Amino acid sequence: MPTKFTNDTMVRVAHADVEFCMAFTQTLGFWREQFDPAKSQTARVTDSLGMGRILIEGACESNVKLPFGGLVLIDGDLSSTIHVGVYAEVVIAGDILQTGVIKSSGICNVFVGGNCRGKIMNSGTSNIWIESTFSGVIRTGVPSGQIHIGNNYNGHIRPLRSAGLLWLVVGGFMPQTALRKIADHHYTQFNASIAKSDIDVGIYPTNREQSSLMDRWCVGEQCLAPSSD
Repeated sequence: MPTKFTNDTMVRVAHADVEFCMAFTQTLGFWREQFDPAKSQTARVTDSLGMGRILIEGACESNVKLPFGGLVLIDGDLSSTIHVGVYAEVVIAGDILQTGVIKSSGICNVFVGGNCRGKIMNSGTSNIWIESTFSGVIRTGVPSGQIHIGNNYNGHIRPLRSAGLLWLVVGGFMPQTALRKIADHHYTQFNASIAKSDIDVGIYPTNREQSSLMDRWCVGEQCLAPSSD
């Protein structure tokens, strides 16, 4: 059964909106205005559209394009490709499956209500909120990327072209090797807060390590194995 936009999901999006300094204002405005679902478009839309609003009822299995940006609401999983530009909000109640892709070239704010096993790629500014586990690929752009992962980190984050600013929060386990791989991409600034990792509790990198003065990440709990998803 498709995942519906429940009150709980709406509240979680509203929470992400506050944490990300009003990243999902279009989405919350859409829900408050109580648009008639009969007037919305479905996942069968595959042609290029201008800036607009698309409501996909259930899983998104066909490609969607909004070259001038807008709002995409999916009340299920994403298994196809969404291509947006300029400014866009993409809210997915379910998962981004392994075949699911979000491509953007401007400012793109993404909310994923479940797991992310697919790809999110943006050459511009990204604000990405993933409620559960991340095991896919995120390609960041410039000037900045802000990423929240609610559970474990099992994926890959790296620049799409150039490395800008990157802020990362992981609510579950992230191995130290993954942290250092991100730092090796030489972001202009890389800051992270990690709940659990396989290193001592503390602030990194240490004074003995060679790293950018702008890089800093903290670990809240030492854990030798990832917690269950």
